Order: sequence, then structure tokens, then C-alpha cells
Amino acid sequence: MAGGAVIVWSSPAAVPCGRSSRQSALSLRPGIPDQAGQTLENIYGLSQQSESGISQITGAVQSHVAAIGEISSALADVERALAVTEQEVERVSNGALQLADTAEQEYVEIAGFELDTVYDRIRHIASDLQDCS
Repeated sequence: MAGGAVIVWSSPAAVPCGRSSRQSALSLRPGIPDQAGQTLENIYGLSQQSESGISQITGAVQSHVAAIGEISSALADVERALAVTEQEVERVSNGALQLADTAEQEYVEIAGFELDTVYDRIRHIASDLQDCS
């Protein structure tokens, strides 16, 4: 650009003497048409919107990171609980198998006495009823 430099400060605090960035840019380059000044003003406004958007995205990302941390912690708790449950299932299963073995052995011992059970009586009655038909 011949004839002068255009300087735009990135934040209002950096603009000297309380002037806006548009005023500062225009004062360094006399003759800039209003359209160019408007364009600079639009660019500055868009950069502010962009900074605001970036701040919002940063906040959302930090929120998601915290949520993911909580989910991860909860999953670790579930994993530990499942490991304990697996051990308990194995213990209970072994106990049930031992109980079934003991019951079977007891049945064999009792069967030697040839005691009638309620089920034996029901079978005899059912058999008698079939014979009558």
C-alpha cells in the first residue's frame, strides 16, 4: 500500500488515547473511504464474535472433559463391582453344586430304607386311576 500504513489494535485496551480501532486506523491513513472503514469495523466485530465463540467452545470442552472424567470413574466402579459379582457367582455356583451332590447322596441313603414319599403315593394313585380306565 502506498501512502501510509493501517494499524488495527487487537483489543480496545491497546488503542491509544481512548480512540476506537477504526478511528486510529483512519487517522493513520487519511483518505480511506468509508467503505474501507466499515470493512475494518466489520472485521473487528467479527473478531470479537470469534473470540466469544472460542470462549464458549472452550467452556463446553472443559465441561465435556469433566463429564467424561465422571463417566470414566463410574465405569471403573462398575468394572470393580462386576469383578466382585463374578467372584460371588463362582462361589455361589460351587456351593450349589456341593449342595446338589450332598442332596443326591442323602437321597441314595434314604432310598435304601424304601420309605414312601408323598410323590410315591401320588404316582401309585395315578397308576391305579390309569388301570381303572
